[in-house]
Amino acid sequence: MYTVSEQTAERIGFLKKAFPVFAEHGLENTTIRILCRETGTVQGTLYYWFDDKTSIVCDAARYGMKVITDGIFKYISANKSDLNSLCYDFLDEVSRYKKELRFLYQVAASPVYGEKIREAKKELSHIYYKYVCRLSERINCDEQMLKSVFDLFISAAVNCVIWDEKEKSQMQLEFIYSALPEIMRAQPN
Repeated sequence: MYTVSEQTAERIGFLKKAFPVFAEHGLENTTIRILCRETGTVQGTLYYWFDDKTSIVCDAARYGMKVITDGIFKYISANKSDLNSLCYDFLDEVSRYKKELRFLYQVAASPVYGEKIREAKKELSHIYYKYVCRLSERINCDEQMLKSVFDLFISAAVNCVIWDEKEKSQMQLEFIYSALPEIMRAQPN
């Protein structure tokens, strides 16, 4: 008999394997059969952990959002001292998550899964806000001002990944970079 923590660890291990399967095959093409085959999980175990496919999709999407957010914010934090490189290399970093972000977009836009996953956006917004707070302390910048800048970065990332508009996205990032000195000068003392 498994303990609750062992069951939780196995479930998280499954989500870690399932998220890339969804990203590779897409929302509509990922069947329970494909999930079981590619994660090495038997169907009975899936339905022990999850009520239905909707629960699997939403939990995998939540897991994936956290992984991607952590990865992108780790990259930003590691490169914050060289804003020029950050602005010019950011889209390459985000593009590493192209399939995963497109899957998350499919889930959010879906009439079946969208409403359920939008609840996770609240969790993500909380995580996002914590990153912004930490970064604003490190670079001595107003949190609300920095949040606005990050929102522009996210917009550029969406244009690049979802709409394949890398050139437009790069222009957005160049604008942010050119405006940063003025934003920093506007900081209250």
